[in-house]
Amino acid sequence: MAHSKQNTALGAAYAAKRPEEVAALYDSWSETYDADMSTAGYRHPTICLALLARHLPRGAARFSMPAPA
Repeated sequence: MAHSKQNTALGAAYAAKRPEEVAALYDSWSETYDADMSTAGYRHPTICLALLARHLPRGAARFSMPAPA
């Protein structure tokens, strides 16, 4: 993804005022989001998963986040 395209998409995400706007933006971006963010150098999800894999016992049961109150 060109940096200008990334900046445009991220700018639109941060400028969205309503949840429907955010949902529509990510729906339209979903096909290329992972590749775009990887190209832009966004590595946080990969780093987080690597850390979890390192520190969770092998074969650990799945866990889920509690629903927001």
